[in-house]
Amino acid sequence: MADRRYLDRKELNEKEKFFWDNHLRRKPSFGKVMPLYPIPRYQKIVEDFLLPLEGKRVLEIGCNSGYLCYYFADRGASVTGVDISGKAIETAREIKALNPTKCDIEFQQSPAESLPFEDGYFDVLFSRDVLHHTDFRKSLEECGRVVKRGGKIVLAETTLTNFLIRLGRDRIIGKLGSKAAKNDTEYPLSGGEIDLIRKKFGSVEVLGVDFFRLLLRIPFFRKKPWPGLFSAIDDFLFLKMRGLNFLSYEKIFLITNDPQI
Repeated sequence: MADRRYLDRKELNEKEKFFWDNHLRRKPSFGKVMPLYPIPRYQKIVEDFLLPLEGKRVLEIGCNSGYLCYYFADRGASVTGVDISGKAIETAREIKALNPTKCDIEFQQSPAESLPFEDGYFDVLFSRDVLHHTDFRKSLEECGRVVKRGGKIVLAETTLTNFLIRLGRDRIIGKLGSKAAKNDTEYPLSGGEIDLIRKKFGSVEVLGVDFFRLLLRIPFFRKKPWPGLFSAIDDFLFLKMRGLNFLSYEKIFLITNDPQI
């Protein structure tokens, strides 16, 4: 895997724009707001960390067509969604115009590495599966800059702290009927980049999410009893034994913005 320090960032940003211009996620269905995280137990943990949201300014980085922004708006927040894809922002604005209810949401096109906002403008920042596609150090600096001291940041990112997962990405994923887990602009976080998160912020809780759940990418394991069994094992490993979160592919970072560096 290439070292992201040596990547042509402009070229990769153009690839990201092209990719997401052509892979917009499903549009939100008004009255049925999408959850922040697709696994209920983790959704509850993230909610407990972020709530209440009434009257707060919230930024979502990588908002796509804006479907998660409505979660925050429905809870009384003033929401801004940014995305590198111009088509995604255009679609998000079109959807908002069709929304039968009033909501305080605006959308702007912007890369994560240079956010067009004042220092400390937001109370909350949320980003899921986005920053590992960016110049991570620059994006992390921007996250800390635009969120006020004491504000909340939630990042969910894929990581490569487990050598078995690194091996699986190279040798298994994309085979045995499973879908590919990467594209040429995706660089899951290294252990060093996770350490950078811990060093930069005063309070960081790291939650592992998936190890055995990754096997559900293979069609054979999508039938009972495997989904329930693998989910139960992962929930035990990562919610009861937090010290094992290095085994997880995706990790959730619950951050209180108290800059240390």
